[in-house]
Amino acid sequence: MMGGSVEEMISHGYLPTSHYVGIMALNKELRDQNKRLREELGQIRVEHESLRADEAFLRSRMEKAGLDPPPEAVIAE
Repeated sequence: MMGGSVEEMISHGYLPTSHYVGIMALNKELRDQNKRLREELGQIRVEHESLRADEAFLRSRMEKAGLDPPPEAVIAE
């Protein structure tokens, strides 16, 4: 009997409470994961820029010392 009533609710566009609670829990989990990933991406971008600056500094020091720096690393986009 419960199966029929759930199917009837869904056919009329309603979600059973158990489905709604599950969807909202998944939504919260995905939002939290997205927030963590965005924070991590920000940290990685800062680290990337720092490494690029270090590389540029070291290359300029090598050139001033009369040395040929190694080929530049190609950045995949």
